[in-house]
Amino acid sequence: MYQDWSYLASVLDFTPQGGIEQKTSGQIVGWSLPKQPNTELVQNAIDNTVARHKPDANDLMFHSD
Repeated sequence: MYQDWSYLASVLDFTPQGGIEQKTSGQIVGWSLPKQPNTELVQNAIDNTVARHKPDANDLMFHSD
């Protein structure tokens, strides 16, 4: 049985999708799943997102809790 911990960082897309209610997709667009909870966890999640979706850096905002 596998008992080691892994840590997940995910990047969600909250781009307004238009319309009166301005709904967002809320889709996971990037992630990282390492064995250590460190700054590389977040950086790898962002790098994964940029590599997969190639967003315009002028339109990005990043927030973490």
